[in-house]
Amino acid sequence: MKRKNLLGVGLLLIFVGFCLWGASFEKDVREVDEPAGELSKKDWAAYGNFSEGDIMYISMTQGLNWAELVDPEPPGYKWVYLNLSDPNNGYILFEVEYVKRAQTETGPPLNPTYVRIEKNDSECLHLLWENRTNFSGGVFIVGEVLVGGEYKVEVVDFSPPAGDEDPPSSLQLRRKWLRYLYPYSFLLYLGIAIIILGLLMVTFAVYSKKRRARFKK
Repeated sequence: MKRKNLLGVGLLLIFVGFCLWGASFEKDVREVDEPAGELSKKDWAAYGNFSEGDIMYISMTQGLNWAELVDPEPPGYKWVYLNLSDPNNGYILFEVEYVKRAQTETGPPLNPTYVRIEKNDSECLHLLWENRTNFSGGVFIVGEVLVGGEYKVEVVDFSPPAGDEDPPSSLQLRRKWLRYLYPYSFLLYLGIAIIILGLLMVTFAVYSKKRRARFKK
């Protein structure tokens, strides 16, 4: 191969190698939603370990007999109180509202409607809502975790109280976090190899030119 061609190909390979190098650092960001703790029927609580920056959710499904005693005033409300405790012994008390479904409606006997904050004595969480949030899907967001560690959520009271309520059918602490993937990381080593090859070709081309110039003298 002629020296000029060798030099041109070498420079091209260096350029391609740096392009591959840069592409290897492209990120694919995915949101991960997973349970951090399941219900313990023994103490009607769910425990979960969280890391700083996680987004915390609480998921709860009504107990089997919760609809047997509701507020006598139509449409018939029932309130369930959840206590969320943090690693620094702080807590947040939530009031979860259910309303009795009409006989013409399908689904569980109680329809979850909203969650309200009764008391907030925690500095470990940055709440992502104020006073009241939607609970229509049986899941509500709490907020961003500021202090990592073990959290606990438990059912502590009912209104009106029946005295013999079943535990919730399910109670979960859930977390969402971002996972960073590098699908093109394999291009890093390929790019380095091509850059080295290009440098060798450029070096050889330049060195061969100097040798020719020396011999002509």
